[in-house]
Amino acid sequence: MLYDPQESSVGGTHAMFIFRGEPEEYNLPAHPEVPTVHLRSGWTSAAVGAALMVVGTVLAFMTPSE
Repeated sequence: MLYDPQESSVGGTHAMFIFRGEPEEYNLPAHPEVPTVHLRSGWTSAAVGAALMVVGTVLAFMTPSE
């Protein structure tokens, strides 16, 4: 079997693995992904978290003191 992830985010053969059996038997993912496909959701989560911290800080200073 030639391990060629054409139909994935990897987009082609960057390294060739020829083996007998399934990719999972050799600790290779059946459907590989390039790690950068997760960047947008990671940055979005970080931006939402930062915005919530800023809002919390502003609200803490706007609270009337006794």
